[in-house]
Amino acid sequence: MTHTEYLNHLEKHLHQLPEQEKQEVLADYQEHFEMGMLEGREASEIAKDLGHPRDIAKEVYLQFRIENAETNKSITNLSQAILSTMSLGLFNLIIVLGPAIALLGIYISLWAAVFSLYVGAIGVFFVTSSSGVQLILLQLFSAMVLAGLGIMLTIGLIKLGNMLYQLFMKYVKWNVKIVKGENYV
Repeated sequence: MTHTEYLNHLEKHLHQLPEQEKQEVLADYQEHFEMGMLEGREASEIAKDLGHPRDIAKEVYLQFRIENAETNKSITNLSQAILSTMSLGLFNLIIVLGPAIALLGIYISLWAAVFSLYVGAIGVFFVTSSSGVQLILLQLFSAMVLAGLGIMLTIGLIKLGNMLYQLFMKYVKWNVKIVKGENYV
């Protein structure tokens, strides 16, 4: 395979990347070919050493998604990083997707509990019909306690969400290192 064919195949497989990122990657691989040819190597030998363009594109796309998820924190970016990680192999489908679904389920159920505290506060204050000042004060106090718990848990869940996001990004990076066979200590 000539270096032009190789770069064309690589460009075709990099279609998911933004244009600027794609051009940087192509320039890097153009440089690999130029340096190799200056050393007297054949283009086919250089292409063989570099690996298949499809595999390179998967790794580049994965790195792009991980970096994007770290700099622009959102569930969408995290999901894209997870899906890109799973493209490395079937092993990752179980090892990465399983914990992601479990943590997401637990996190959503915690938010449901907080929501129920807010609904309970409204229900205790407005729904119960009572007579007497003591009962009204008890209702008011109960509603304030439930709302206060809801507010405290909301703050805690926001902080927990940020922490889980960071931990899961570390887990994804660690998993990528294992799959690539890098030192993961």
